[in-house]
Amino acid sequence: MRVFCLERDNVTQLCDPDSDGDVYTSSFELFPFHEGATYSLYMGVYNGSGPYTGQFSAVRSLLDIAAEPAHWQWWLKGAREAQRLAQEFNKELSYPAVFFNVPVLTRMESVSDFNAFFRCFRPHDKRLKQGEYVTLEPYLEGNFRQFDQSATNHLNLGWPSAQPGEPDIIQPVPASSVKIYATKHKNIHSTSSVAHAFSHFTWHMTRSHIVCGLQGVLNGLTYTLTNPQIHSVNSRFGASDGSIQAIADFFRTHRCNNICRGWDKYIPERNSMPQVNFLKDPKISCCQHTQPLWQINCLHNNSFQYLTKCEIVPSAPQNYDVKVTNTFV
Repeated sequence: MRVFCLERDNVTQLCDPDSDGDVYTSSFELFPFHEGATYSLYMGVYNGSGPYTGQFSAVRSLLDIAAEPAHWQWWLKGAREAQRLAQEFNKELSYPAVFFNVPVLTRMESVSDFNAFFRCFRPHDKRLKQGEYVTLEPYLEGNFRQFDQSATNHLNLGWPSAQPGEPDIIQPVPASSVKIYATKHKNIHSTSSVAHAFSHFTWHMTRSHIVCGLQGVLNGLTYTLTNPQIHSVNSRFGASDGSIQAIADFFRTHRCNNICRGWDKYIPERNSMPQVNFLKDPKISCCQHTQPLWQINCLHNNSFQYLTKCEIVPSAPQNYDVKVTNTFV
């Protein structure tokens, strides 16, 4: 809408259909309520005919560029995968324990001419551009917290950090009344254990990736989360995917609780030991390989490693003679 030949509002076009097939536009504020190192977040209102109409929305824009759809593909893929695994986790617990906001892609229809004026009173870096792609998701009302595995206490961080682990300055969000689920699963003694168990479950379920960086609000017994971080063994979730090292770091600090005890954990590949045939190349001394092979095997319960026509005693001390025999298995 124009006022005195000036565009008044920030407004998006119709978004992509959500999981229920509904589409919305959103008009949103002239300044972000949070700005981190990567994203700016604006509070808005859903406009449309679906169930979210009239509710608060969160519009997320990339900070330094006018984003195209390709800039959002990994982030959207990660959110969809996190919600899929959350649904499986809820079946395991027999109640709605975890829910992820899945954003939808949309485009800026109009940019307010008053944005520059409000920047004088609310300084921020983002300069919206007409036609750039942004995402739309429900605004999380309540006490926004971080549910990271490394945190012993839930931290009151505000809503939300642009990237998990970033040292951003967070603006608090006023609390509001929320729906409380009264159903409790018989094996749940503390809701704080649910978020930790969910991250463990994602590995147990997939054997290929883990969802962490959990942040959002706790409504009764239900975690409503946003902006998940996914680490996979083949680094298929974009630049923030920490791959095997991040997965190993998670399980190094994770302590199983009454929900996830007994589930599969990540175990480093036991078949990574180099296969050496000392008899194949007489120029190579077997003593050159003794120490590294001891070190590797000692990590694997001091078990014997049978190589081609060779047998090595891995648990021997450094001054122990290595026994090499023609052993045929």
